[in-house]
Amino acid sequence: MYGGIGDDRYVVDNKEDKVIELANEGTDTVFSLVDYRLSENVENLTLLGTTAKLATGNAQDNVIMANNMGNTLIGEAGDDRLIGGLGADILTGGEGNDTFVFQTELNGNIDIITDFEAGDKIALSTLIFKSLSKGMEKISDYIQYNAKDGKLFYNADGNSNRDSVHFATLNKGAVIEQSQYEII
Repeated sequence: MYGGIGDDRYVVDNKEDKVIELANEGTDTVFSLVDYRLSENVENLTLLGTTAKLATGNAQDNVIMANNMGNTLIGEAGDDRLIGGLGADILTGGEGNDTFVFQTELNGNIDIITDFEAGDKIALSTLIFKSLSKGMEKISDYIQYNAKDGKLFYNADGNSNRDSVHFATLNKGAVIEQSQYEII
């Protein structure tokens, strides 16, 4: 499939489907019903359907979005934005300064971030993390990180661990600073 100049949208339902784009021809998006790897010069990938899938980016700054199953999202090179869904997803940013986005209901769907490092960010939606607000100074009152086991928790009341919800696990040895949280 070739889209040409402009922002193109492709629906892929077969692993053999190929999307061909040249550089600087717009921002292109693939909507995939199968495991898919973005071809060169295609920016975005959204998974569709009711089964878990593998979504892999390319060397560009990709936006890769999961469906509601437990998917594996791999950004590869570039400053990627990986958006988990309702399933327990495995997120690997790869090279670059990546952002791991949490914007779906916290229902036991604990995502695993395999390669969180300096320069990466965790984006938290105020639609889900209702106690957070843009510009707040002490996110750590509401988001707690256990460096020993990599678990990341949301504590809605900000002053007890009693009702904390485990929503992600970071790779062993990951360090996270206040500046690495982005409130959206």
